[in-house]
Amino acid sequence: MATPNSMWVGNEMEYTTVVAAMRAYIQTHCQERVIEILEEPVEKEYMHFGLQIDLKKLSDEVPILGNLVLVYPSRYIAIFNQALAGWITYCCSNRRLDPDTFQKYANRDTEWLNKRHVHVRILNLPECHIKEKVSHIRSADYNSLIQVSGTVVRTLSVQMLESVKT
Repeated sequence: MATPNSMWVGNEMEYTTVVAAMRAYIQTHCQERVIEILEEPVEKEYMHFGLQIDLKKLSDEVPILGNLVLVYPSRYIAIFNQALAGWITYCCSNRRLDPDTFQKYANRDTEWLNKRHVHVRILNLPECHIKEKVSHIRSADYNSLIQVSGTVVRTLSVQMLESVKT
């Protein structure tokens, strides 16, 4: 089985470089939300938490990373989730050991709990990835990021229509 590093050699960026860039972005731009998530009391083990990543800000700060998340979302959002999980684990284990990083939060008495279900949520996509209606989503949008605004009123199963011309 391929290791994470061997999968990325020769591709867009080396795996460790991508994870380091994502962790640095989370630390500098999303640390307040990460701490809120860590301080959140867990009532049930299966609770899920989201960390919103603004794609336009990410693209301004680290253009190649923003582009890779947009072009290869399934690959890079999964890596973003791994980087987030790694950063959350680091925060929980090193809160007292790394006073330079966590000095701002030293006066908080709340215990930080490592959360198992934390996910990155990408928002603020470029205009070409925004769909006004669900009916505007096409098969060409498969495996790409799209943004749809609105409220889900009801859901139906997808019906495949087949026709044959002779």
